[in-house]
Amino acid sequence: MKKINIKTICIILLIFFIMISSTFIFFYCHASSETKVNISKPSVLSSILNNLSQVKISEAAEIPAGSIDKISLLGASKIFSETNSYVLGDSLAEGLTAYNVLNDKNVVWTRGRRVDNMMSDLEKIIPNNPTNLLLQYGINDVLVWQNNIDGFIKSYEKAILNIQEKLPNANLYINLLTTTSEKSFTQKPALELIPEYNNKLIELCNKLNITYIDNIYILKEKDNPYSPDGIHPKAYYFKEWAYNMIKTTNLDANIIIN
Repeated sequence: MKKINIKTICIILLIFFIMISSTFIFFYCHASSETKVNISKPSVLSSILNNLSQVKISEAAEIPAGSIDKISLLGASKIFSETNSYVLGDSLAEGLTAYNVLNDKNVVWTRGRRVDNMMSDLEKIIPNNPTNLLLQYGINDVLVWQNNIDGFIKSYEKAILNIQEKLPNANLYINLLTTTSEKSFTQKPALELIPEYNNKLIELCNKLNITYIDNIYILKEKDNPYSPDGIHPKAYYFKEWAYNMIKTTNLDANIIIN
């Protein structure tokens, strides 16, 4: 009799254990299937993200042109591309593409380029019939012209008139020369004359009714803004430079936001 009782108890416990296990497995699988169903609905998730994106982009329509908030929201590369705008320049302009600030197609740069030989850069973008053309030349010219600042100005004016003849409908803008560090003066003393070059360049822009873009304040915002050569700015500069070009020229005002 005793053996039968023990056997019966064991069977009851086994049945109870099986029932508990089955119940647990059922609810676990049910919960997992619900989770998988939720995850497997990318259309719903995409719809939510798209709506959020549209809300943000639509906000740009309410922000005044030239506002840093609007420029950062739209993105410098988008603004330059959609407004058919181009930067032509020397190795400084290279940083705009090297640091992925602007698209390659919107920047034409050549190391060592000067205003007296920049027409080969211009020829590359003439077929695109640019709406806006932003020039960035001068550092290499300083090293050639040295104290002859008037010679540089005459050379720049000749280049500008040539551009206006080839692209009469393009809006032309001039970036002033960027300053360099005192370290650069040791190897290239003429670079100390950059402020004087800029003063004369501003006079030329006023004479020709061309908007100039002053980016020097960006360099003053950092204690050590230059790369080891003392001439080229560090990476941070190029995004701020692109933003300042857009802000000064109001390029973002010409983008239609749906």
